[in-house]
Amino acid sequence: MHIEDSYDDETTTLTWEYAGESVSVTLSGLVHAEYAAEEGVVVTASVEGTIRMLASDGTERDTFEYTLPDGSDLYTLVPSIVTELSVAMVLAHDPPHRGEALWQHEIDIERKEIGGPVAKWR
Repeated sequence: MHIEDSYDDETTTLTWEYAGESVSVTLSGLVHAEYAAEEGVVVTASVEGTIRMLASDGTERDTFEYTLPDGSDLYTLVPSIVTELSVAMVLAHDPPHRGEALWQHEIDIERKEIGGPVAKWR
């Protein structure tokens, strides 16, 4: 599923197609999104620290607050074969972790937290 995003300095609007219809969801702040095929949900992460799981029709299934390790910032969300959810959070580390700045981190939806680095992101 392809997700379009539009950010206007206050909100992010996410748009995708589901069952032949256009779905649009507007969330506060800068938000990244990726489709988790394994779960059949759109995963969103805001830079303010909220992760949401949205059903394909745009309804909210789950939400939780997260914190990032010191010295890291949210970069984006990406599809992943190394995480159970099939979506990973890419964090920018400063200083670099093991010589690399960008790392994939698992989103643990059961424990409602962000795990440690699992793979370099290229």
